Amino acid sequence: MSWNLVQQMVLDRIAAEPSGVCRPDADCWDVQLTFIDPGQRLTRAAKVYRFTVDVSEVIPVPVGMVRSWDM
Repeated sequence: MSWNLVQQMVLDRIAAEPSGVCRPDADCWDVQLTFIDPGQRLTRAAKVYRFTVDVSEVIPVPVGMVRSWDM
């Protein structure tokens, strides 16, 4: 069971923007997933996960580590 299911968090938003760091001739995007607890929206911080994906080939490839923080 994932952390978000145990903590009763749900996906609130997905955002993507071009990545500032990427290898030459690649098309990298930073993807950000934000999870919230709908029952405690005002008292509990949202959890954010951000990762980079290289989409220059047919199959996207993750680049680097997943970063997370409370917001």
